[in-house]
Amino acid sequence: MPTYTIFAGVNGAGKTSIYNTIYYEKNKDEKRINTDEMVERVGSWKDSNLQMKCAREKIL
Repeated sequence: MPTYTIFAGVNGAGKTSIYNTIYYEKNKDEKRINTDEMVERVGSWKDSNLQMKCAREKIL
């Protein structure tokens, strides 16, 4: 069964900074899902449906 580590919080809380500075070095082999980055490539971050769609596609 897969294990997931979730960094959750409002925009600007520092999730990506924590990931890049602390977490990544010890967990390089894990997959990363950042819906903000995915949505930025295809549409608007204001579209919550697009956020969920991108997350689902990456997980499944």
